[in-house]
Amino acid sequence: MNNKRINTHEDVLMPDKNIPVRAFYFEYNKPGELFDLHWHEHIEITYVIEGAMDVECEGHLFHTGAGEIIMINPYELHICSHIQVPLRLYCIIFNVEILKSGFFDMSESRYMQPILGKEIIFENSLGRNEQLAGHIVMAVNEMEKEESGYELAIKGNIMEILVILLRQYMVRVLTNSEREMKIKNNSRINNVVDYINHHYMENLTIEQIAEAAYISKFYLCKIFKKTLHQTVIEYLHDVRISHAKELLKETDMSISEVAFAVGFNDFSYFSRVYKRKTGVSPSKTKKQCEVHTTL
Repeated sequence: MNNKRINTHEDVLMPDKNIPVRAFYFEYNKPGELFDLHWHEHIEITYVIEGAMDVECEGHLFHTGAGEIIMINPYELHICSHIQVPLRLYCIIFNVEILKSGFFDMSESRYMQPILGKEIIFENSLGRNEQLAGHIVMAVNEMEKEESGYELAIKGNIMEILVILLRQYMVRVLTNSEREMKIKNNSRINNVVDYINHHYMENLTIEQIAEAAYISKFYLCKIFKKTLHQTVIEYLHDVRISHAKELLKETDMSISEVAFAVGFNDFSYFSRVYKRKTGVSPSKTKKQCEVHTTL
């Protein structure tokens, strides 16, 4: 896992300021991690047509292969990793503001307001759905061609997508207090992740991390585990081991030097954590890199 993360909140840039939608076709040929841990206020739907990837969303892991669709709700922390290449996909990311109409009617009250308020939670793993996939592809094609009326066509496809989601994949409706707490907790998690990413090489304690995030140690452990489904220490280990792997592969530093460089004060403990996280010992990683270098 690549942990060179600065901020978990992503400002999604829209290519056309007149329509709050990003719809694109994407190819990726490098195994590993596709994007860092992040969250945004938008709905994101991805249709994989070749290859596969693991998407971790709110601590739940979803393996998404060819022909399958993955959905990210607003404010959900997510990361994409373990890419099987070549990876080809269609993706649509949109601000729910596109759903606003110029007049208020019953459908606006019954369906649009809960979606606009980001209160409705949809399933993440949508599996195979040809009708849904078709609308995603059509929206991407309309965005790429920009023919007359393409904005209406994109909005129409998004409406069709939402009807399918409402009928087949709606989980529940958040209360206002739940939604506000989710946003607040994401902000706090963002501060914690940011602090760890900048200070992982130091002798960190839970108390230090909690103090940096302006929350209690108890509350830090509670919301971190609830949101990311791992402890603060487990995440800190992930960050340290990720950097250790890079140093072992890319530098001439000894294993003990690497251990201390990434924040471990005990060489034996570093070796145990490294093997548990990667499946191999630090020395084996070092030897494998030396073999590849001499070939």
